[in-house]
Amino acid sequence: MTAALIALSASLAWGVGDMAAALASRRHRTWSVVFVSQIAGFVIGLSVLYLLDRPFPGWRAELPALLGGVALAIGMVAYFEALAVGTMSVVAPIAATCGAVPVVFGLVAGERPSTIQALGMLLVFVGVVLSVYQRDSTSTVVGTVEVGVAAHDARRPKNALAAGLAVVAAVCFGLILVGIAAAAKHDPLWPPVAARITSLATLATIAALSGLRSIRRRGANAGGAKSLAPRQSRMPAGVWVGAVSAGALHLAAAILFILASQRGLLSLVAVLSSLSAVVVVGLAHLLLHERLEGQQLAGVILALTGAAAIAGG
Repeated sequence: MTAALIALSASLAWGVGDMAAALASRRHRTWSVVFVSQIAGFVIGLSVLYLLDRPFPGWRAELPALLGGVALAIGMVAYFEALAVGTMSVVAPIAATCGAVPVVFGLVAGERPSTIQALGMLLVFVGVVLSVYQRDSTSTVVGTVEVGVAAHDARRPKNALAAGLAVVAAVCFGLILVGIAAAAKHDPLWPPVAARITSLATLATIAALSGLRSIRRRGANAGGAKSLAPRQSRMPAGVWVGAVSAGALHLAAAILFILASQRGLLSLVAVLSSLSAVVVVGLAHLLLHERLEGQQLAGVILALTGAAAIAGG
């Protein structure tokens, strides 16, 4: 029961953090918001570790978290690209199944949920997918385990490509959960911070390579006659607050997830943490007055019923 409550707290923190990042992304470039969010989480986490005098467990001990950070960065890139080329109704339900990865790892490791808990897991998965699915896929807010963005794309969607990218994102988001849970055997506070080292490095590398390709492409189109310096725009104060808040909340959520995984089955904790997508949908309805469709409301009810079954089983 304690593990379930902590996992639900993690999903709440992740969902609120996703919403903060999503709202910030509506006012500024998504990549800038993501970088600020990740850096904020890293700085806050490192500061807390210093104040608590928690020594670094060592690179070998944090290897699963470091590898998970690379997966997180790749997942974010795949997810953003999926949102850019596809529609929310295709991308979001697939990405929301990221909790299946820790479930598989847990079952392979010998975890055996009770019959009621297994039924609850199924209800949560179905409920999460239904809650984020929209037949009307116009401008809306979606959420993931680590970051939320606003999808606005008037071009014709390429849903086959988007679905493939969403699968990559779901697997990567699931792997970061497995990575930080594994590294937590040595220290429960270090893994989310360690993961941000490699996620930031990977994101910076991808951004740099993408920037170089963009500059070369524009240079070829312009014949090299014009200045190719990228445009700079200042991030508004409100966006800074949203991005930093998202970073702090995502860090707190990751720590709560670790604490829950140490007190309960990883497979069950991961499923409960996936309710963050339901939190985002609910907040979008309350704060942005987005209409909940019938299947979304049914999904929320199923997900909450499943969560109760897991906690009580």
